[in-house]
Amino acid sequence: MVMAVGCAGPAAAMFHLTTHAAFKALLFLGAGAVIYSCHHEQDIWKMGGLRQRMPRTFTCFIVGALALAGVPLLSGFYSKDAILMQAWLHQPPLFYLGVAVAALTAFYMMRCVLVAFFGEARTDAAREAPRAKLAMEVPLVILTVFSIGLGQPWLGLNRHLDQVNAWEQHALFQFDRELDTNRTYREVKIRIPENTPAKKNSDDNNSSAAPAPQPSPSPNSNATFTIVQQASVETSKAFHERRAQAHSAAMIGGTLAAALGLLLGWFIYRHAKEDPLPAKLGRLSEILRDRFYFDELYAFLNRWHMAGAYDSRIDPEIWAQDVRGSEGSVLLAQDCVLTFASLVL
Repeated sequence: MVMAVGCAGPAAAMFHLTTHAAFKALLFLGAGAVIYSCHHEQDIWKMGGLRQRMPRTFTCFIVGALALAGVPLLSGFYSKDAILMQAWLHQPPLFYLGVAVAALTAFYMMRCVLVAFFGEARTDAAREAPRAKLAMEVPLVILTVFSIGLGQPWLGLNRHLDQVNAWEQHALFQFDRELDTNRTYREVKIRIPENTPAKKNSDDNNSSAAPAPQPSPSPNSNATFTIVQQASVETSKAFHERRAQAHSAAMIGGTLAAALGLLLGWFIYRHAKEDPLPAKLGRLSEILRDRFYFDELYAFLNRWHMAGAYDSRIDPEIWAQDVRGSEGSVLLAQDCVLTFASLVL
């Protein structure tokens, strides 16, 4: 979503935010129903076989997982396609990054579904798990409908967001600035011949202002406006051709990423009784497990900033309980913004 905003696609970002709200809420509520039925067990490797014990929750959960993975005809496919299309149009490297992330998303969702719902139950809590209560299943069904329908063209959500954010007009304007032919378009457009109504109105409006140098008038006014119209049509045609290419690239790239991630997850975890990746990845697995040591880095920066910002007049107990966390967060965010600004500027 943030990437879409950076690629001049606020409508695509809001579209994905809306569909994301549905299938992510579905997945979180489905996970809560599973955890509740398994006596608050949260380790998926202590589950298994829940597909038979909780069939309705399983059906709803798998729809949310496939929507998050970007499987065609589900809501996540349409909104993710819109984001990838914006990336293709404005930042092609981000398009390939988005495709790679989409493949990883499909991979870990396949892992979650296979480990938790398929195979044999690994603990007594999973073997004796009851069906989710009706108070949980009804919202699951409603969110499942939204996870399927929010992205459908007949619902009109994508078109509504296009109109609200003027996505098409803004994209055409951005594309118009990027074409070399539009230099001629702008140069010709300002060549208003002498003794025309447009020229007289322009002179009347600017009579009090300092005279600005005007380009030499065209000897033929009809030829002038013909060139303008032709350049504008060529710009629109080229834009729509490029947009069609971006749509095809996003649809193919997103579908292949979803298929690759799901197949890879199925191949690795279809018969797994424990996670096989740590043995295969070695040291990389430890880095991933420790979340790239981000927590340790944050704690180090927090202590470092607090050491420099410490005020001896503040009571140590108040400092430890109230100030350290909030002040460290603000200073860390400030440093991140300043670092980003220095790199950009």
